[in-house]
Amino acid sequence: MNENGKIGDSSKKIKVWDWPTRLFHWLLVLVVSGAWISSFRESWLMEHVWFGHAVIGLLVFRIVWGWIGNGFARFREFVTGPQIVWEYAKLRLSNEAPRVLGHNPLAAWMMVALLLVLLGITLTGAVTLAGEEWIGPLTQYFSLSEGRFAKSIHVWLSYALLSLITLHILAAVIDSVSHRENLIKAMISGFKRDTLENNDDAKNLVPNNKVQSWFLSGFVLAAFALTVGISLDYKSPVTQAALTEARLSRASPEHQLYMSECGSCHFGFHPSLLPHRSWVKMMSSLENHFGEDAWLDPETTAEITVYLGKNDAEHFQSEASFNLLVNVPEDEIPMRITEMTYFRSKHEDISQNTFMRKSVRSVLNCGACHAYAEFGSFEDAHIRIPE
Repeated sequence: MNENGKIGDSSKKIKVWDWPTRLFHWLLVLVVSGAWISSFRESWLMEHVWFGHAVIGLLVFRIVWGWIGNGFARFREFVTGPQIVWEYAKLRLSNEAPRVLGHNPLAAWMMVALLLVLLGITLTGAVTLAGEEWIGPLTQYFSLSEGRFAKSIHVWLSYALLSLITLHILAAVIDSVSHRENLIKAMISGFKRDTLENNDDAKNLVPNNKVQSWFLSGFVLAAFALTVGISLDYKSPVTQAALTEARLSRASPEHQLYMSECGSCHFGFHPSLLPHRSWVKMMSSLENHFGEDAWLDPETTAEITVYLGKNDAEHFQSEASFNLLVNVPEDEIPMRITEMTYFRSKHEDISQNTFMRKSVRSVLNCGACHAYAEFGSFEDAHIRIPE
């Protein structure tokens, strides 16, 4: 070290980053990149969810490893108070900041910020998935409005993450130039240059507990694989269980009555596909139901009307009901779902030959393509057009 405190050249190397920390770092780079790319198209939703699961698994690992991991990976060894961060920042601005083997005070809090933002992104993503897309075990707990609110936070946190990543890369480049050391290469090999500045206390942090490293890493990698492997798509048992809870009224006597009476002649359209005024008019004129006599006794008519009123487009929160209602003028009483603006816009690219397939039969057979149409779910992730 010269009189100005700068680091001299040295061929000696010291192990700083253990392999679990390095593996976490580069896997996180891959899965975050995948999550970002898969967010460009709605049809890539399930791939986006898969990458989100992977992020959760990696976060669990890093949080656990930050408490009981090796040397420089432990939070208590590099996360400092605001005073130390401020003093280091002033030295950094004057280009007098000392070289640090592990995370310097600024880099430490950058890492904490990244972990917190990623945690917020995964949590808001899970709520968005449940409230807006009706997928996953949280489906029964969050409404459409809550899902949309979570989505707005999810988007803004994603912008914050991109900003933090940019600062992180820029800081790594600046430190690499300032201290004449390739920090990216160090995160690949695990080794950094050994110098006179590395005192005995710092060297005691060098990772050396191989048994602990292998044991915990194996456990966390297994948890990571389990997290990634959990299927939360439209046909997942977890999703099916959530979709059939009380929120969707599947087990209610009114729902069963509606399906037995109305669903016996045609597909039982979910009440959320029409506004309240449409159902009232329809149920009051069953003797002339689109050219057919669909008369029901007054008691049955009353029960079904109550069920329809509780689950119509104004009361049943779903993406489809919201968009259908928005596009209907208040002075109109639509009677045919297939003639509604939103319905036509969503189906205009589907050929008539598709609707005429034996597996579909008609544009009115919603259940052929929408796995949970009976329960009011028409999310893109639930769509499977049969051959």
